[in-house]
This record gives sequence, structure tokens and C-alpha cells, in this order.
Amino acid sequence: MADKYIQEILNETKNLTKGLVSSETGVNSSAKKEKSGNVLKSLFRDFVYDSGEDETSSNVDVSTPEGLSAIGYPEIQEVELNENAGTKSFEEIYKDAGINSELSVFDLEAMLDSEDLKAQPTNLKQVAINFSLKQKGLTIETPLTDAATRDAALDAYSLALDNRASTGKQENDLRITSIEKELEDYFATKQEEIDSLKRDTLAKENEAESFFQKKKIEEQRMADIIKPFLGDKPNPITIGNKIESSTSVK
Repeated sequence: MADKYIQEILNETKNLTKGLVSSETGVNSSAKKEKSGNVLKSLFRDFVYDSGEDETSSNVDVSTPEGLSAIGYPEIQEVELNENAGTKSFEEIYKDAGINSELSVFDLEAMLDSEDLKAQPTNLKQVAINFSLKQKGLTIETPLTDAATRDAALDAYSLALDNRASTGKQENDLRITSIEKELEDYFATKQEEIDSLKRDTLAKENEAESFFQKKKIEEQRMADIIKPFLGDKPNPITIGNKIESSTSVK
């Protein structure tokens, strides 16, 4: 609502507060005291609500839509989220929810924090504010309804964030499971390839060793054949020698 309108209610509250306080402290005659006392009793009777706890409300499960409906809570509407939903301000949430009360809960807060009321007892605050609102054709139900509506908007937004997180988790968990399966298959394939390469290496090494042993026998055979004809010459046959390999993989 307009600041000017709020100021008018604050002025009404200020004037009433001064009147109530002066009626308690600044009147000397017994007749005026009795009159002001009757005024106070009338105001308290008309404008002060029972602050006792509602037993019915206290037994309601407000974590369910049915429970919220039972206490007159506004229906929670579906909310669409954008990529930056987590950083959205409360004011933007209220605006998107179409909340535009004639007297908001924050206007009520401004009244309670006004210089003339903030130091006063709770009952006096109730009297002053309810009386001032009545002068403008309003009731305390207006900001109370506004507060409940804003709370419903916040709950709806929080629910939307929770649902998005839950849906995202389900989708991501499925993808993670798929990736883990892909990795498992990949590593299984690569392990099989590694094992195959190792078998191939071992087979080739065995072939080389087997040939080396047969080569020694063959070399010994040839050395023995030519030995009688060498005289003092050294035997040119090398038995069991290995020439260092010069091959390398790059």
C-alpha cells in the first residue's frame, strides 16, 4: 500500500496511544479517571484478541495440505523455477506470486516499530492498531491474511526447489549408475586386453627360451664335430651365448 496511507494509520495510532497513556497517567479528577477507565475497558473489549492457544490448531499436522487447509492456510500454488532460482529474493517471490495486500504484514511491523508504540505493552499495541485500522475501514485480518499468503508463497517456492533437487538427484543417480556401468565394462575390457598382452609376452618369452636351449644343444653338437680338426685353434662355435638385443619399441 502507499506510504501516505500507512502514515495516516500511524498518525491515528500515535494519537490514540497518547490518549490512552494520558488517560492512565495525566488525569486528576475521579470523574475523568472513571470515564477514561471505561473507555479503556471498552477498547480492550472490542479490540484485544484472546491470546490463548487454540487447542484445535495445536493438534493439526501442518506438514500436510489437509492440515494447512484446516487452519485456513492458503492453497500452495505450483511454481516455475529458472536457472538462478536459488538466489531469488523474497520480494521477487512475493511479486511473482501476485501478492498485493492493502495492508501487508510488513506494514504492521512498521506500526509496531513506530516510536509511539514500540515501548508500549502488547495489549496497548493491540488496542491502538486495531482501533486505527478500524478508522480506515480495515481489520487486523488483512495483514494476518497477507502474512499467511506470503508464507504460502515461500512454502511453494521451497517445495519447488525441493522437488527440483529430488528430480535432479534421481536423474543424476541414473546417469551416475550408467557411467559406473560404462566404467566397469571399460575396465573389464581393458583388463582383458592387458591379460591378453601379458599372455602374448609370456608366450614369446617362452618361445625365445625354448629356442635358446635347443640352440645350445645344436651349438654343442657342431663344436664337438669340428673340435678334432682345430688343432691349437680356438673353437669358433659359441655355446649358450646371447647377443644383446638392439630392438626397442617407441
